[in-house]
Amino acid sequence: SRGLGDVYKRQVKADLDHAGIAANILAALGGKANVQKASCCATRLRFQLKDGAKVDEKALKSAGASGVIRSTPTACQVILGTQVRFVYEELQKLL
Repeated sequence: SRGLGDVYKRQVKADLDHAGIAANILAALGGKANVQKASCCATRLRFQLKDGAKVDEKALKSAGASGVIRSTPTACQVILGTQVRFVYEELQKLL
């Protein structure tokens, strides 16, 4: 049965700091070695990847993404909203 433990887990996930979100996003993209280029705009992280097949969209959404856009097999945009700049700053430290 679903109880307080489930609520607690969701709350912990919701409370992840920007560094934690950045680390989870990087892992969901296949790790540092899979990222060729990273940038951001007002609401999205933009990635050029070596292998687009390594992207785990479900994990990206679990990390806080409201959406994922795949315009080419190796391009990936992760929609985060207004917190994107803070997450991007933390992501830069990991790349």
